[in-house]
Amino acid sequence: MFRNDAATVGDAFAYALREVDRFDYVVFAIRDNLPGTPVYRTFVERFPETADGSIDGT
Repeated sequence: MFRNDAATVGDAFAYALREVDRFDYVVFAIRDNLPGTPVYRTFVERFPETADGSIDGT
């Protein structure tokens, strides 16, 4: 994200993934060493149906 707003980046990915229906599985690698993990939480809030915290979705 390179210091971009997490909500803006999450919204951009959500829009792009809705418009281009070509992916069966998308993985976001989020490095968040800030107190309270606000970047990670923003993505969990943006993609709640898939944010299970696992690596392989199981």
